[in-house]
Amino acid sequence: MNTSRKISVVAVLAFIATSANLLDNEQLISEKESVKVVGKLDPGNLLQSYNRWKKDYEKGQTVIKGPSIGLTWNKGLSSEYSKAQGLANINIETGVVTVEIKGNIDKAISEVWLVENIDKQGNTIQPDANDKIIRLGSLVSKDNSASLSAQLNPMELKNLDVDWVVVTRKDNSPIDGGVLYGSTSLFQKIYHYPQRFLSANSKNKTRLPSLVSPALADGIFPEKWFPSASLVNEGRNIFFKTTFEGNGRTCGTCHPEKNNYTLDPKFIAKLPKNDPLFVAERPEPNPLAKGFENPKLMRRAGLIMENTNGFGNLETNYTMRAVSHVLGVKTSVSPPSLAGNDGTVGGKFAPEHRTGWSGDGSPVGIVGNLHVRGTIRDFTVGAIRQHMPKTLARTPGVDFRLPTEHELNALEAYMLSLGRQKEFDDFTQITMSDERADRGRLNYMGENVDGDVNCNACHFNGGANTNPDFNFPILMTPPSHEFSNRSFSPRVEELIDQLPDLIDFANNPKDDGFGSGTNLFNVQTVIEAADTGPFFHAHQIDTVEAMVAFYSSKRTLKNGEVLPPIIGLNGAQVANIGAFLRVLNADENSRSAIQLIDQASDFSRRKEIRTNLSIARSEITDAIQVLEGANLHFDDALPLLRLARHQIRHAKSAYRAVSKLKKARRMMIKR
Repeated sequence: MNTSRKISVVAVLAFIATSANLLDNEQLISEKESVKVVGKLDPGNLLQSYNRWKKDYEKGQTVIKGPSIGLTWNKGLSSEYSKAQGLANINIETGVVTVEIKGNIDKAISEVWLVENIDKQGNTIQPDANDKIIRLGSLVSKDNSASLSAQLNPMELKNLDVDWVVVTRKDNSPIDGGVLYGSTSLFQKIYHYPQRFLSANSKNKTRLPSLVSPALADGIFPEKWFPSASLVNEGRNIFFKTTFEGNGRTCGTCHPEKNNYTLDPKFIAKLPKNDPLFVAERPEPNPLAKGFENPKLMRRAGLIMENTNGFGNLETNYTMRAVSHVLGVKTSVSPPSLAGNDGTVGGKFAPEHRTGWSGDGSPVGIVGNLHVRGTIRDFTVGAIRQHMPKTLARTPGVDFRLPTEHELNALEAYMLSLGRQKEFDDFTQITMSDERADRGRLNYMGENVDGDVNCNACHFNGGANTNPDFNFPILMTPPSHEFSNRSFSPRVEELIDQLPDLIDFANNPKDDGFGSGTNLFNVQTVIEAADTGPFFHAHQIDTVEAMVAFYSSKRTLKNGEVLPPIIGLNGAQVANIGAFLRVLNADENSRSAIQLIDQASDFSRRKEIRTNLSIARSEITDAIQVLEGANLHFDDALPLLRLARHQIRHAKSAYRAVSKLKKARRMMIKR
């Protein structure tokens, strides 16, 4: 893939003049408009992600009049925990705003507000007196629900770029503190509020030409008008350097770039004693010594404490979870569109992003048949309050500061630009050179396999979405033919003799998964699996082969129950599929390394060159270790990878590594 993906200024001007459709990803960019980003990113990822999102957003709808925003308890902002959830629909054209809330909501939690955060120094996403705030009115309660329909002056609404919808108690305003929150996503902002977004997020404050109307300006433009590269680079800087005035941790503390954005015991063991990951181990007086982390489970199993159901009763109300990598996020967050018996719902109440291990965007509960649009933004705000406070009080402005709207935009842009931005090749159109790996490819897709499902049914072409042509058993998941990320209950958290229990059984409570008490966990991508282990949401299993074996073996649970295998594989087939996944991972490592080296050749500053080459070297090391783990390609691809790793030590010879990496890819997979 050409890493200097660029868009022609001439094409953009032609688009403006003719009111044509958005630029597509195949158009070229002139050299002057080169977009350069640092690190494990593809310069064109943000544009690709937006175009796919836009297509899905408009699917089945002729005209979208305004954002649709999910409302829920917000881990970072809410003044109290509530299981109530809802949806706000904003019609910018007519000025009509409707709100639906379901769940056991206290009738005193009734006031609905729209908030536009004003970007001023010191302002965060927490509503304050400097922000534009409009009260919509009071919810009308009926049975187990509440609703509101408000008519605003259309011009008033058009002059308000909605960042947040907030539901507060009767006598409170959003400044006093809210209970339910919902935010517009990065792409919704670009789509619905292009003029303000471009101005607020551009370093040179360049706005779109006046002849571009909001109806036409729903896209990501070259750096001249939209600073996608600077926004992504700024997001990377925030991700790894900003502590939000908390305990010293950053996003990168738990998602280190050179460890594939995840944590494992081996990596943790190499960290210095003063690393901010270990804030709970600091000497007394230490307000985070109890109830913030479990140092034993962190160091020996790589688990982090999460309060997924609110911050009440910290001694018992928590789960222990692995750190999800954030590679290829955009390929794995699409929720089901239809309601079904997997315990979640689709349609208008579907989560906009399936993130984390629960797949619920922002950690919330399930009430009746309602779920909300948790987003990457919600997840980010919650992570700051969860992992970065100075004390367990977690008071914004005291124990940490909340991010600004601009910081959230930059962080979301960064995460959406990481890793793969498209699904892997069609598994029916490739062959693996290694005999075991190729037989594993066929076993993966169901050849010579017993049972009603196969690996490809849930991890279609190695991704995190279901096979749209697969007929799932009616009791397992909605049988709708759809390409989406779904939730299942493998019950791995109930396995007897799992590692976290062996380390600290008393302090490893059962994880209730999606929401509260559902045991549901969303599907993860397997292309990146081999070098991002251990596996499952609490690192119950260490190796790729053992992960495959979990699905093909009887599952003996802690309560004595024995569940049958999910898929029928013999020992040889387990090893075959493991080999297949290892080669896929090594191929992705090589692709990423090539991209990093190519981008480095465009940089002029030594620091940026060193950064990219250092990450590329870690990618090649991962590929080598993944293949060596099963004695794969020891006589062809592995020697090339080792030579490429040696050549990448020096910038002058790094370009030679690209040819070795490309040759190694051809040796492993025939496309």
